[in-house]
Amino acid sequence: MKLRSVAVAFALTVCATGLLAQGPKPTPVSLWHNVQGVINGKRLLPGSKRFQPGSRNADYYTIDGVNAIARSYVLKHHGVVQCSNFPNGSLLIKQNYDVSHKLVNITAMLKCKGYDTADNDWVMANYSPAGKAIAFGKVALCINCHAIAAKSDTVFAPPPANLLSPKTIHVYFPAKKITIPYLKLLKKYPHSIMQ
Repeated sequence: MKLRSVAVAFALTVCATGLLAQGPKPTPVSLWHNVQGVINGKRLLPGSKRFQPGSRNADYYTIDGVNAIARSYVLKHHGVVQCSNFPNGSLLIKQNYDVSHKLVNITAMLKCKGYDTADNDWVMANYSPAGKAIAFGKVALCINCHAIAAKSDTVFAPPPANLLSPKTIHVYFPAKKITIPYLKLLKKYPHSIMQ
């Protein structure tokens, strides 16, 4: 167990210091370890709140978390919308809950220099509540949807700053219904709908 912890710490240090091209790439296990650290630290993405409205029934409520690197960057730039290039080692997570506040899954984005230069060097991941990797790495669905937020380094600001249109939600998630709270946000903040 100690050897595994050392390996995880090394992999994360390599990413955070920009030595990825010379060292190991993050793994689902090492990233999950960092995700748990963000969850346990209860560090919210600036501008977000606990159990804010999600867009679909699969994420009826969400909690957006960040590590210290990403939080400092967002605060320095006065919000996600002003962030154009997150620093190496930035980790953003989203805990997705259903309508009864049951955790459904956790998604994560880790900025790792040299990982995927075509897509801003983000490692994308989706985990079960127990930490099983559902998707990891260069996940096309995540990358394509997040490309909408190109101006903010493919990171969505918490609602109501960035809202996806119903059309966009249906394109990426055709079988998912839009939640009533999210529909209310769309009506109240039509200027925040991303094109």
